[in-house]
Amino acid sequence: KPRSESPNVFDDGSDFPVEVSLVPWLAGEQGWVIAAVRDVTEQRALEAASLESEARLRQIAESVDLVFILLQLEPPAYLYVSPGAQRLVGITTGSPADADLTTAMSLVHPDDRAAVERGFMVDSRAGRPAESEHRLLTDDGQVIWVRAVATPVLVPNTSPERTVITLEDIT
Repeated sequence: KPRSESPNVFDDGSDFPVEVSLVPWLAGEQGWVIAAVRDVTEQRALEAASLESEARLRQIAESVDLVFILLQLEPPAYLYVSPGAQRLVGITTGSPADADLTTAMSLVHPDDRAAVERGFMVDSRAGRPAESEHRLLTDDGQVIWVRAVATPVLVPNTSPERTVITLEDIT
């Protein structure tokens, strides 16, 4: 069904957006068009507020020397990896889909890997709070110490589906 949006003007001169939907209808030999007009002012205001909120969060994530990771628990997948990951360890974060849990564990220093896997990773993947201080390997071969903190994203009356992980350089 054809749909379009257009601005309209109140008597006081202020404008408001409407969505117009058209549906053809036949009644015997007679053809008609049914039109539905809907004020979408509130929807557009919510969209603008959401874009502004996203822009503010992006400014924070891009400005601090922390790495923010949003981890989906089932199936395990990175939903977001902040640009701080490139500054911290040198990996690019073009798309969260480019990162995987195996790659993340390969950044952990070999001497710390088993302990991180048994403790921090098991708890964070299970949606439990976790904390760890361990070494990471940067893309240029340096060893840095990080503090990793996993915080489950709590939704009332459900078990956590996501976890926020922060990494901070404590070298």
